[in-house]
Amino acid sequence: MISIAAYDTLGLAGAGAWSPRGARLALIGPEDRVYVVDAEHAERGPRRVCAPAGPVRWVSWSPDGTWLSLTAGPDSDQVALAMPAEGGAADTLLRHAAIRASAWGRDGRIYCWIGAHRRALDPPARWTGAGGASAPPAIEVTDSLEVRLRSWNPGPGEELLLTGVTVTIRIDRDHPVTVRPMDVLPDGSRALIGLARDSTARWLLVDGDGRTRLDLRHAGLAFQPTGIGGGGAWVAGFTGRWLGGAWRDARIVIADGAGRWTAPIAGAASGLGPQCARAGGFIAFLEPISGATRVGRIVAGAAP
Repeated sequence: MISIAAYDTLGLAGAGAWSPRGARLALIGPEDRVYVVDAEHAERGPRRVCAPAGPVRWVSWSPDGTWLSLTAGPDSDQVALAMPAEGGAADTLLRHAAIRASAWGRDGRIYCWIGAHRRALDPPARWTGAGGASAPPAIEVTDSLEVRLRSWNPGPGEELLLTGVTVTIRIDRDHPVTVRPMDVLPDGSRALIGLARDSTARWLLVDGDGRTRLDLRHAGLAFQPTGIGGGGAWVAGFTGRWLGGAWRDARIVIADGAGRWTAPIAGAASGLGPQCARAGGFIAFLEPISGATRVGRIVAGAAP
């Protein structure tokens, strides 16, 4: 991996921080200011996009990568906003709500969970992008923690596949399944999903129908997958030891589409939670010692 830049006071804006097109990265800085940096031109530095009042909680890109949506404010009195990624005035989509989660869907609508209820907000009138023909797929889970995705007619109460939005599915009353979509490719052809029920956990790379393409369960808790790279050809994550309330000896590693491990692409104490850009081979992660967000480019044969 070749280092591109480091941002000491800026953190990744949650799962899905990379734009679905190009190589722009959303970051959150001091006083909850939102920034965007173009990894192709990292020398220009981050550009401030928005400074909402109150804590920023959920940041999500529009399907065409030209706008950002976010929620901000105290727990019980949040506001949902959307603004151009280049900066400018924000449009207010929803006020005075206790928003539990939010994400911009491929169909162009912005989905918000208010308590147990899901709302689909129309995008801002100034956004001129186009969404897909269908809503995000509904998630179905079997007793054996296999996943199915159904892309037609998601009904009320059914949980949807949206990057970074953790949902709970009740197969039976006493054993709910927690489903965490960690990364979804923009075209929906691959999704990296974590599932947990009781003491059982799985990490799956699935296709657009939910069929398992890579089962990472054999890696156990030593491997924490967090991002899809190479158009779905591999999964980025990190290994380490959970000790004293923090990760130790963390190394960024990659599993290919057959479950084989490559050599670490960055050395010990290198990073947590890597996310992969949709273009240019870029990767972003948290450096656990300094707390800086680092951006690099994955190059075959590059030294760790």
